Amino acid sequence: MQVVLRVLPLPGGDLEDLARDTGFLSAELADMPDVLVRPLPDGAVPEDAMGLGSVVGWLLVDLPASGALTALLTLVHDWAGRVHRTVDIEVNGHTLKATGLTAKQLDAVIHGYFARLDAG
Repeated sequence: MQVVLRVLPLPGGDLEDLARDTGFLSAELADMPDVLVRPLPDGAVPEDAMGLGSVVGWLLVDLPASGALTALLTLVHDWAGRVHRTVDIEVNGHTLKATGLTAKQLDAVIHGYFARLDAG
């Protein structure tokens, strides 16, 4: 299963900070068992993303199975809260935002997300 992550820039932030923080997230994800993390290839960046900054902050994550998705969502949510960043998480054409949710809210989002996937 492939997951696309986009660490969003902070208002007034620069590309160097975004690249650094994306590297920190990548390192944490790489510690997950059997997970492959790499920058999103240039050709895979959506057309509406423009300029050099458009490729900074994007990661492609290969998960061994859908069961690892919950662990990934939790890790990204926790990381985003610690560093005060927003991360878009795209799986199978569905996008979630990881930012400022309580653990209970995150659990509800994860359950709702899996219900949508199961429905179609």
